[in-house]
Amino acid sequence: MSEQSGPITREQVERAIAKPRNIDYRELPLWWREWAPDYVIAAEAADDWDAEHAALTRWRDELAAAEPVPPEVVDVPQPRIVVKRCDEVEAEWTSADATILIVTHDALDDAIFVPIALLRAMLEAIDAQQGGAS
Repeated sequence: MSEQSGPITREQVERAIAKPRNIDYRELPLWWREWAPDYVIAAEAADDWDAEHAALTRWRDELAAAEPVPPEVVDVPQPRIVVKRCDEVEAEWTSADATILIVTHDALDDAIFVPIALLRAMLEAIDAQQGGAS
């Protein structure tokens, strides 16, 4: 029996009608009639198992429909980062960007964003001049 003093929950009503051909009102708090809809009270008073079960099932469904819908959790794609280094020059690319950050790790520590399209065009031109091998 519940010690709760607030509204009846869907789970409590569900437990009361869980057993076949048996409604266990002990699963509900003693004061359940204060919170029950009129149609449940009327069905219980009629002492008709089918009517009681139908009324409690309807009440359970109404309680379930009134429960807040939990917010949907979605995956948020994270950008991938690729970093390459050759001697004192480092290149960093993030999948969300159309540029590559080129950084020199020398006395100047210069940095420049280079469009990927420019690098591709340069590599294609170099390949064309060298006969396909860059």
